[in-house]
Amino acid sequence: MIVALLKKSAIFCNLSQKATRMVNIFTGPARKRWSPLMITLATLFVLGAFYFSATMLDRQISTTLTNWPPQIVFWFEQLTRLGESDWILIPTLSIWVAGQSVSLLPIGYRFKWRFRTFGAGAGFIFCAVAVPGLISALFKRGLGRARPVHMDELGTLHFEPHWGDWTFQSFPSGHATTSFALATAIFLVAGRWGALAYVGAVLIALSRIVDGVHYFSDVVAGTFLGVLGALWVYRFYRDRRWGFVPQNSTHRLRWGVPFRV
Repeated sequence: MIVALLKKSAIFCNLSQKATRMVNIFTGPARKRWSPLMITLATLFVLGAFYFSATMLDRQISTTLTNWPPQIVFWFEQLTRLGESDWILIPTLSIWVAGQSVSLLPIGYRFKWRFRTFGAGAGFIFCAVAVPGLISALFKRGLGRARPVHMDELGTLHFEPHWGDWTFQSFPSGHATTSFALATAIFLVAGRWGALAYVGAVLIALSRIVDGVHYFSDVVAGTFLGVLGALWVYRFYRDRRWGFVPQNSTHRLRWGVPFRV
């Protein structure tokens, strides 16, 4: 059993290292800008993938998952609450403010930097979740895609902006955006074992389909938005050395403090 566990741990570490290399692609030094042709092709690819999912996959996947056994559906209904941004943003903002405030007190250099480091880490997680979450909220209200509750009536490709009607705020999934942004932030701060947070993110994203409030394409869009948004915040912090400093000549980063904590 011990040997099997060690093998599984080695496999996970290998996957985490590959994920880290993928992160470095997005967070490394700036590369040559995309040409207008590449941007156009990428946009057409994204639109084509969305159309394919909306017309060929969304209805079938929603119908299948919402008809899972009641016990499983109930479990996902409880799990989906963890994807709400309030329980993430309010504590991290409070810790961020408290950490910076306490560091101003005459409590000694070492304790001061401990509080500042902890508070700054919470501040990074707050921004990494809040920025893509805000973008998601604006998009879903501006686009006005009808949720699955209107599927039989309006289909899967009905767009009608209703800023005050949640049933027309389906694309992208805010819960998927929040959960994957948080998982990415934890992975970037905690290292390879922080990748375990993605397990929870996948389950939360899946719960939105099981609960019948989002389509598959909504969840996929929220996933990409959450990951890329958190990586953008990470790079923004790194370029300004706000807590993160380069480590050797690689793109791997560590939390920047004047001593080990």
